[in-house]
Amino acid sequence: MAFASYRPSKLEVEVDSQRLVGRPTIVHVNLGRFCGGGVVFTPEAELDDGLFDVFVLGELTRLQAILRWKAVTTGEGRTLPDAAILRGSRVVVRGPAGRLLHADGEVRRFVGTEVRARLVPDALEVVHAAPVLVTGHAHP
Repeated sequence: MAFASYRPSKLEVEVDSQRLVGRPTIVHVNLGRFCGGGVVFTPEAELDDGLFDVFVLGELTRLQAILRWKAVTTGEGRTLPDAAILRGSRVVVRGPAGRLLHADGEVRRFVGTEVRARLVPDALEVVHAAPVLVTGHAHP
């Protein structure tokens, strides 16, 4: 069980010109409000604003993590004194090589000592259907 053996590593999180250094329990990079299973780390995130929303939760003991988990995953984590949400179009997380991370639900490891993400305007066109209004009469 990963939770039982987890030890926060020293990380540097850089979002545009903002920089945090510490041993965070969570660094979560979002484009939108929701991630897997309806979890909400960044409730103000907008898919179309051209920015990443990066939730950083400071180092916690296992007990603190358990006690705060509901707040963290329902969008209330932003109100915790040891949490921050940074917004920007470029994210760099620096840490020890081989450190575990999750990428789109998949467990991965750092290749080298940093992970980079950047938004490229107009690089991907997302097509979605317009809402459909269904009207009519029910048949007996």
